[in-house]
Amino acid sequence: MASVENDDEIKYQEKLDKVEIQIEEALKEKNYDYSLILIEKLVWDHEIRLEQNQKKAESYDRKRESLKETVLTLKKENQDGNN
Repeated sequence: MASVENDDEIKYQEKLDKVEIQIEEALKEKNYDYSLILIEKLVWDHEIRLEQNQKKAESYDRKRESLKETVLTLKKENQDGNN
């Protein structure tokens, strides 16, 4: 049973890793709005009842908020530079 749970967790982590890559690609293209949409997908809610996963959830919450702030700053700087 633990192996199945571990496989699920690995798949879940891989899914979030792919989202992070998509965010990076969108930022390279200066597609800030799409980046913000993708950032909202960075949520760890897999087996949240487990303490280790609660810590991961908190970590992703902090990461998501930090990324949002960064993208909003970049978006504003880009808009200011175009005016």
